[in-house]
Amino acid sequence: MNEPVTILDETEVGVEPIAAANIDGLREFRFHQLVALMELRRRDARPIGELGDPTAEYLRFRATRSLSFGPADISEVDYDEKTDRLDVRVNFFGLYGPASPLPPAYTESIIEADATLDPVEDFLDLFNHRLISLLHVIWRKNRYYLRYRPGGSDPLSRRFLALCGFPIEDRDQVGVISRSALLPHLGLISLFSNSSEVVGATLSNFFNIPCQIEEFVPRKVNVGRESRLTLGMANNLLGGDAILGYELDDDLGKFRIHLGPADFDRLSAFLPNGSRHRQFCELLLMATREPLEWDLKFAFAPDTLPTAQLGSSQLGWTTWLQADEPGALESDVLVFVNDRLYSVAETEGGRA
Repeated sequence: MNEPVTILDETEVGVEPIAAANIDGLREFRFHQLVALMELRRRDARPIGELGDPTAEYLRFRATRSLSFGPADISEVDYDEKTDRLDVRVNFFGLYGPASPLPPAYTESIIEADATLDPVEDFLDLFNHRLISLLHVIWRKNRYYLRYRPGGSDPLSRRFLALCGFPIEDRDQVGVISRSALLPHLGLISLFSNSSEVVGATLSNFFNIPCQIEEFVPRKVNVGRESRLTLGMANNLLGGDAILGYELDDDLGKFRIHLGPADFDRLSAFLPNGSRHRQFCELLLMATREPLEWDLKFAFAPDTLPTAQLGSSQLGWTTWLQADEPGALESDVLVFVNDRLYSVAETEGGRA
């Protein structure tokens, strides 16, 4: 069986005793595939290669009693009912057998004593088990899909989250966003500064909607009392710090997020009263470090707009009057968002 190892949820893995399985068929597996599948079956046992008592492990590794190279990774699999453990003999590694670095005399003596207990074989298997276990640990180290656990509860996923400033405690969510859903986007979120293309791509991929960022949106900024012009006292330098009035035009502190075009049902969930609006705001705060203002502009597909009804439509958001001419209906909606209401992503995530 040469199929690649796939990740299975623990609820999808069979729990029938290994004694009822086809032991002979296990020899057809590749070595690392067999170990990974057995670890999924027996999550109660200690993982292979970790520190601790090796008798708590579900697999015992040995070398092959032969001088010939076998056609597969595994030459023999035996089940011990007393210890509830699988003994696996491998062809590719060991202190005796075809891959042994020791003189062939050691392997020959073990082969001759095949029918009896050989203390040399048992002694060498103490090292074989540990060395083969470490070989699997090395192979598994760079295969994140094998180390992943549902919900991102595995140690490696927790460390990824910690590198981005998110809490490492054992819980399923960061704010209102699933911890496992954040994992594919941590590389972009962890950047010190993200461009508009990166932020737009992150939001689009996370929520599976068209999303673009418009930069340098003009806005009015209120001038604080301490920055206002006071004759004879402060802020009097013409061409310097003197400002007339209480407002200032600014085009550097705001951006606009364009969502769509898409169906009304898909985009309406991101309106301020929608089911996914809070998730959207929190992910945006995670992806942008600068304290910038922003708003949302929805581009609803005109043919999916609902008919206005008393009691169900919201003025300014989801209410449209019918147009006589085709294509004359304005389907874009601009929504101003107070992002201070969604600062939980910053305070809980520990973003700096």
